[in-house]
Amino acid sequence: MKKKLIYIMYGAFIGLGLYFAIIRVFTDEYKDKDDTNKTPETEIEKVSYCYGVNVATYFQSQGLDSVLVSDIFYKAFTDVFNKDTLDISIEDGEKILMAYFDKIEEEKKEKELSENRKLIKESNGGEIILSSGLKLMIIEDKDGLSPQLSDTVTTEILITDIDGNILQEVPESQTVMLSEFPIPILIEGIHLMSLGDKWKLTVPAGVIAEGAVIFQIELLGIN
Repeated sequence: MKKKLIYIMYGAFIGLGLYFAIIRVFTDEYKDKDDTNKTPETEIEKVSYCYGVNVATYFQSQGLDSVLVSDIFYKAFTDVFNKDTLDISIEDGEKILMAYFDKIEEEKKEKELSENRKLIKESNGGEIILSSGLKLMIIEDKDGLSPQLSDTVTTEILITDIDGNILQEVPESQTVMLSEFPIPILIEGIHLMSLGDKWKLTVPAGVIAEGAVIFQIELLGIN
């Protein structure tokens, strides 16, 4: 939620700056001019162009560059500047944007999950390093059902250092919702496992301890 609010606040900040920078474009002096391909020359034109670059770069970073309809985007600006009735209220607009960013984030996670699963299949039991720095090595691969983040998982865990010395052996199987797993970096790895799998997940040094820590995890149940 905090991340989403930052997106909206940052977008609002850019939009506010853009408003003051290009307001002259909508005055009588510029209304009838088509300056789409004009190279910025005056100070206000250069400032307007720079803000435009910032807005475009921000939208591109959010994956919106291929979906925004430029004519509708321009209409929204003119509606606000001309104080016309908005086609979509600000309150409804916030809900629409929230839902859309949720959708983009979910699609991004699904794509990353699919790519990681492909890497695992192609690894032939070798070590894989995910973007988070988590290292995976398959001990037993059952190729069955994988847990969703909302599922409750039952695991058995053996914790060692990189030399194989046992740091902790969890005496009984642990059952917890995957999204609330006590060590967040392990969630990504368990999310990729299948029921019955036994994997080694190596957490890099500096994340939870000074040295690397290895979690030998067996996925016993998915509910």
